[in-house]
Amino acid sequence: MPVGERIPPITPNTDSPATPRITLNFRMLGSRKPFLLDIEGDLAYVADSSEAETRQIVVTTVEGPERRESPAPRSDLAFLKFERINVTEKASVEPNTYVRRYAFRVGFTSSPPSGAFSGLVSVEDPWDHTRIDSINAYSQAIPAIRMVPAHTTLKLVAPADKAAHARFAVVTTEVIKGLTIEDQTDVNGRFVDERVPGEGTPQMMIFLARPGPDASPVPDLHRLIVRDAEGV
Repeated sequence: MPVGERIPPITPNTDSPATPRITLNFRMLGSRKPFLLDIEGDLAYVADSSEAETRQIVVTTVEGPERRESPAPRSDLAFLKFERINVTEKASVEPNTYVRRYAFRVGFTSSPPSGAFSGLVSVEDPWDHTRIDSINAYSQAIPAIRMVPAHTTLKLVAPADKAAHARFAVVTTEVIKGLTIEDQTDVNGRFVDERVPGEGTPQMMIFLARPGPDASPVPDLHRLIVRDAEGV
């Protein structure tokens, strides 16, 4: 392996009844250094993102004791810009070898497109221009109605536990009147959902989900559905 890093698992068998098999990770570094190891980060945006919104990516390299060329991220999305924040390093298992992590702030040079977009953020190995690593950058449409959080856990210590409740918000992209919450679960009793008066906004309504009178403390999964006045 001339370039790069691999961590293949090794599973030796032992005579211990408690741990008959042990998994070990064997770290292998390429013979040519320095080299680009990888690029990582979350560049998933929502539609109509703010121009001031930022993300962060990290480019990792394996180098010698002296820091040489810095990796330079680029993108086919012209409205993205990159600013190096800091560099951290730690000694590798191999003598005179260091793993360096270059952190970059990702921002917008101008207002991002109002619709969906998709592209790549790439970084070229500064010491081998034929090696390029990349991650996706894209936007996601905002649903007209969404629940926040999308998942929650409610602990019942007894049937019809009056104190137990889950609090969540229903967020809409426009004012929708007559929203209701329905529990689609038939087993172990349905939940009773009620809006909290005086809280939230016309586009962010706060609800409480409480166990119904026939609720059971048996673990179960309930699916809550948000409907508008027309039942959609």
